[in-house]
Amino acid sequence: MGKIVEFKNVNKTYKSGSEIIYASKDLSFSIEEGETCLILGPSGSGKTTALNLLGGMDYPTNGEIKVDNYNLEKLPSKELTLFRRNHIGFVFQFYNLMPNLNALENIELATELNKKNALDSKTVLKLVGLEDREKSFPSQLSGGEQQRVSIARAIAKNPNILLCDEPTGALDYNTGKQIFKIIFNLVKQEHKTLVVVSHNVVLKDVFDHVIYIHSGSVSKNEYNDNPLDIDSLIW
Repeated sequence: MGKIVEFKNVNKTYKSGSEIIYASKDLSFSIEEGETCLILGPSGSGKTTALNLLGGMDYPTNGEIKVDNYNLEKLPSKELTLFRRNHIGFVFQFYNLMPNLNALENIELATELNKKNALDSKTVLKLVGLEDREKSFPSQLSGGEQQRVSIARAIAKNPNILLCDEPTGALDYNTGKQIFKIIFNLVKQEHKTLVVVSHNVVLKDVFDHVIYIHSGSVSKNEYNDNPLDIDSLIW
């Protein structure tokens, strides 16, 4: 195994009048293949910008971003779209399910984007414990069930990297722990690399690697040789 993610002196800037705002500033870090990684920082620290850059949802102003052997800053827009489609699975805070499609159809929609390597939709729905809710629409599912469908949708594409942006932010404590257990079990079972963005410092002890971001830059890297079990978490 080697590095699946490498950021080298990455800057992402915006103009506000005559002022230049840095969302990312000389951002440099790496993530190993198969690692569970937490990008940790307070609101406004630049962690979501880092996730968007890693997932190919935005271009850096300058610097180098290598993900799964692709130099993202060099890819034309159409190729960047294909990269996202084939290599990245996304789980967001607010699920983003299609309301007019049932649980199974929401997953099947994702597998249509990557037919070559996609996993079986019913099998993945069973992996998240919702095999009996495949015909239910999002409005008929609880928040935790909707998030499980969104996780299944992300995994069904069979991506190499799963990116999660505050995946339990809209859920209660017990449901949040269940969701994290499902995510961790799935990435280990399917041999994926996991990157989670959060402001919740309590999570740091269950990940292999923690990247602390402050003011758009990495302030510290931590590695856990023996990460704690998610059941031990209290927040």
